Amino acid sequence: MNNFIKLICIGSLLISSGCQRSVFQSPTAAPATLHDVPALRLNFRFETDVPAPTVNQPAQTEERDVAVQADFDQNRTQENLDKTLTSPDRQRVLAIYHRTGDLPSEFRLDMYSADGKLLRRITYDGMAIHFAETIVWSPDSNTVAFVAMIRANQSNPLPLPPTPA
Repeated sequence: MNNFIKLICIGSLLISSGCQRSVFQSPTAAPATLHDVPALRLNFRFETDVPAPTVNQPAQTEERDVAVQADFDQNRTQENLDKTLTSPDRQRVLAIYHRTGDLPSEFRLDMYSADGKLLRRITYDGMAIHFAETIVWSPDSNTVAFVAMIRANQSNPLPLPPTPA
């Protein structure tokens, strides 16, 4: 019994000495409000490590490409051309347009050659372009960035694959 008590005392001493925090030290508390933080820690000055980018390209005008507008006037009477974006190399033009039944915030996108011939449709009928003002060409004129999603008025725009029996 006496050895058992000694063993328990030695074990409890080992356990208490192995703890990270001492019982006798007061805990350090983080400041509860910003008022408790010394002002010296909040004083800083922002300095950029690189210079601001320079804009070499002139701002895109809101004028529509004449050849693309002529194609819409002659061949695409059910569609309204909203805006055109010419690629940086001036070889292609993006036509941003909408049909009469589309929602006001949904647009469509086609690519034309510089002379006004339709090259390809970028968006299919079930896809709607949103935020038309953010459409942008890459600097090398190879890609276009835009935001699109499924049209709101279509419940199932893509045909589903057949289910196996």
